[in-house]
Amino acid sequence: MKYASGLALAAILATTTGCKQYEEVYSVSFRTNTSAELASGDITLTSPLPAAGMIRGWYTLQLKPVASSNKEVEIFYQLFHHKESGRVEWTVSAPRMGTAQSSFDFMPGLVDANIVARASPVLKGFWKGRWSYSVFSGSREGGNIEIRRR
Repeated sequence: MKYASGLALAAILATTTGCKQYEEVYSVSFRTNTSAELASGDITLTSPLPAAGMIRGWYTLQLKPVASSNKEVEIFYQLFHHKESGRVEWTVSAPRMGTAQSSFDFMPGLVDANIVARASPVLKGFWKGRWSYSVFSGSREGGNIEIRRR
């Protein structure tokens, strides 16, 4: 009986707000070369962003209706179709000249059909860069990406 009441107490304490799991949330925005927003959403990390190295997290996106003006826009929507949420790998390179560039793989494990990005810090907690895509016929640069800590 003592054991059961101890388990019940532990379960109650674990569900209180004091035991909340660690989260870092970043907003993410994908844009075309002409600054039309293709998608926006969040990247959630369950541990702190490292000074250098790779961390895995989760992204959720809301795709925006943008007229398909070029191949990059069409491929962006094709690749994220039914993948509006998923795993992301964020790699922070060792600082060079005082800044550490970040790379993002929004479809890790896929080589011939994925969206990746590179971004540099602009301000503390704010990165700007470029996204690109890879498909069977090759890879090309797509547009702009912004990541901001919430």
